[in-house]
Amino acid sequence: MLLRLQKPARELDKFCQNRVACKSLSITDSEVSVKGISGAVTRIRLTLEPGTAARSGVKLFAGKEHETVVYFDREEGVLAIDRSKSGIPFTGSEDDVNVRKLDIGCPESIELEMLLDVSSLEVFIDGGRYVMTANVYPDPEDTDVRFFAEDGSAAFHNIEKYDVIV
Repeated sequence: MLLRLQKPARELDKFCQNRVACKSLSITDSEVSVKGISGAVTRIRLTLEPGTAARSGVKLFAGKEHETVVYFDREEGVLAIDRSKSGIPFTGSEDDVNVRKLDIGCPESIELEMLLDVSSLEVFIDGGRYVMTANVYPDPEDTDVRFFAEDGSAAFHNIEKYDVIV
């Protein structure tokens, strides 16, 4: 069986500048920011080890009132994008227009590549095996990135952030 992968265009690499890296980050029942990892037009790569956490992931486009959350939920076995606090509210005919979920089971680790572009988010999972996208409408100052773990511990490895400058 041929496995089809979706990946960002190779040409994106030439626009990635100002690399900030963090080799490893362990979190228990809290959220953490890493100096230099923020932005609204960025590329972020990392490996998430959910460990014992009920939920773990990354809060993007974060500010005082807003955040877009990419998380793994251990009980449900899903990777999700939650944009319920992403800024301008969404409406639609879906049961929950704010949360997108993808069933991925319970892996020991999850590779994530996230592309943030002012009002859009693309998430490439496990080398492009799965892809999720979402529109978000945060305030211009909502540029923080926060790593978190709830009800247990999680680890983040090989974190890389690049500013995408065109």
